[in-house]
Amino acid sequence: MNQVLTDKGLEERKAEALAQWEAEWRAMDFSWDGLADAGWDLGDQALEAQRLKRWHAPANFPGGGGTHPLGRYKYATLQDYWRWSLGITDDNPTRLLSDDELLKIGLLERDENGKLWHVIHRKRTDALNHPFLKKAIFARLDLGQKLKQHDNTSLIDDPDTRLQLIGIKCKYINFVFDKYCEKHNKTTKEIFVNINCSKLENFKVREIVFGKNCTIYNTLFSGELIIENSLTFLNISKCHILCNSKLSYVIIKNDSNIYSNIFYDDLIIANFILLANRFSSGNEFLSKISFINSEFEGGNTLSNFIFHSDVDFSELKCGDGVGFSNVEFKGNVCFRGCRFGKNASFRNAKFQKSVSFHETTFDDRASFVEAQFSGKTTFEGAEFKGAAFFKNCTFPESPTDNLNIFRATRFRELASFRDVEISSFAAFNEARFSKSLILHDPGEKRAAELWKNALNAAKAEVKGEDKAREAYFGALQGGCRVLKQEMEKIADQSREHRYFRYELIARRHRTGISWAEKVASQIYGALSDYGHSIGRPLLWLGGLFLLMILGVFLIAPIEAETLGFNLTASPHPVLADSFALSWQNIFKPGAVWDARFPDTVPALAAAFHGPGLPLWLKSFSTLQSALSLLLIFLSGVAIRRKFRIS
Repeated sequence: MNQVLTDKGLEERKAEALAQWEAEWRAMDFSWDGLADAGWDLGDQALEAQRLKRWHAPANFPGGGGTHPLGRYKYATLQDYWRWSLGITDDNPTRLLSDDELLKIGLLERDENGKLWHVIHRKRTDALNHPFLKKAIFARLDLGQKLKQHDNTSLIDDPDTRLQLIGIKCKYINFVFDKYCEKHNKTTKEIFVNINCSKLENFKVREIVFGKNCTIYNTLFSGELIIENSLTFLNISKCHILCNSKLSYVIIKNDSNIYSNIFYDDLIIANFILLANRFSSGNEFLSKISFINSEFEGGNTLSNFIFHSDVDFSELKCGDGVGFSNVEFKGNVCFRGCRFGKNASFRNAKFQKSVSFHETTFDDRASFVEAQFSGKTTFEGAEFKGAAFFKNCTFPESPTDNLNIFRATRFRELASFRDVEISSFAAFNEARFSKSLILHDPGEKRAAELWKNALNAAKAEVKGEDKAREAYFGALQGGCRVLKQEMEKIADQSREHRYFRYELIARRHRTGISWAEKVASQIYGALSDYGHSIGRPLLWLGGLFLLMILGVFLIAPIEAETLGFNLTASPHPVLADSFALSWQNIFKPGAVWDARFPDTVPALAAAFHGPGLPLWLKSFSTLQSALSLLLIFLSGVAIRRKFRIS
């Protein structure tokens, strides 16, 4: 998918995701009988649906199958888990309740086909107002406190005392969490849960701490998802969030992982602190997302994300090593006022629409290697305190999209644009390079081709709009001036003069420049390619030389009434004198004003019926001399520049 989703397309994807998730949920079979099929005897050969029903029960659990070789837990099933009398009855020791007992207290019910289901897997169940279900959940949340007491608990070798919310569909489970914390007067409100393949509607939790090893996996959220004022160790993965969601005043702790989730509606992340090692690997955002006043601590990578709509990271604070590698932004992106620590990476990131790094600060090395900028791009006012790498980047083709990309951007260290073909130098208008700039050199021929294409595109885009024309070509002139100055620093005279030529060409396209200056610029360009061409002035010189010969040769017979073309003479006397006149105009400037000069061209003197040459011919000869000297000078300047003669 190469563009932002339409409203219709988004609804279709949501419907498709819901239908697919429901089909997978049915295939897992969370009926009462299905909960008993854990496939413990099959070992690793068990089906995914069977492994999902496995539970590591405490060693003193009254039911279950065999015991772990180290005696730490029993092999049990989800049916055993919900059959357990813990919190439901006052039995001591606890036991496994029968189906009839569970039916009697409303924890089991039959569907229209007579199949038994635990009520926690039924959509119509109100978990908050079902007394026995709430008691059962409370008791199992109490059991989860053992995870807090034993920090070295392993989910592989030890009992799993988290609340097992696997395949559930009941309502208001979040309110049960609130009531549990109120009942126990817990100021920290810490709970331990394992939520898998469940459907949660209007899931809102506030001031809840999700303890270590908490997991939400392959779960579908609808209605609303709100997590506020929470400290969490949650691992959230492969979830479908089909609703607007908000994470506010949330701290994601180390060892957490948020990956491969799909957010279908708008997401707001406010006052969010991410301490986790990863918030990465394939999260997909189909609607708008805003990060407001949030912080990402060092070591986080937001790689392989897909943002289908607009995303706002304004004022985001990122620690060392925070990266957006391989992230695809299909909507507009804003990093305005952000601050990045060391080794910020946007390697191979794709920005399909506009992106703004306005007044963003990079405290150390920053990499945009192979990043793709397709829409309006700006780093205006940004500051790179360390080296900045833009190797193999692609910038927008539209002249207005790459206008002033690096305006007032400060590069404190090396700035590398190696292997980047930059077609419009307006991107560098007012950029400031404190140290070295590495700029790709495509060669004179390719550079001229890129310049010509960019210039034609710019003319077409700002045609008839004086204000836009002045803004663009003013920025283009400024960008060329910046690059010219940078090339001067490293004594690259060839590219220095290239950008000088481009600067003059851009200037003459501005609306505020006088016509006289524009004409002078055109003439300078036509005569010597702004001092770059050695041969062009010499060609003009040769043309002027021949023009003088031809003009005099044709006019002289008209002036001489008795003198005609004598083609049998070799050479024709007037032709020979015309050649001599043009030659001396070049190599003996002003000679025509010498009284003895007519003696050197007697045929011409005779043709004009006078003791000397006419005034107009002397004037044209003087003009030829002046232009010839100018052309020779321009060719000499080009030779000096070409061979770097001091």
